[in-house]
Amino acid sequence: MEKLDGTSMNLVQENVKKLKEIFPEIFIEGRIDFDLLRQICHGGGVQDLENSKERYSLAWNGKSRARQIAQEVSTGTLRPAKEDSKNWDSTKISI
Repeated sequence: MEKLDGTSMNLVQENVKKLKEIFPEIFIEGRIDFDLLRQICHGGGVQDLENSKERYSLAWNGKSRARQIAQEVSTGTLRPAKEDSKNWDSTKISI
């Protein structure tokens, strides 16, 4: 079995990397200038930027924190447990 390092991809780092590739000018001293990003997008003909705080949404206490946690690098690993499985050798995956 191939040994894995057990960590997930850093989604925030990957997204920032993509933004740097597409919009390098929005990075000022290593930080994202969101106002500049809005100006660039609006000036480029993007009319559907969300500026209003009023909208339909599903909200609950802790939602912002849940989003932050979902972006964190995971160190958990799922491993097969042959001894706890039924019919390990004859079970097949159907796609």
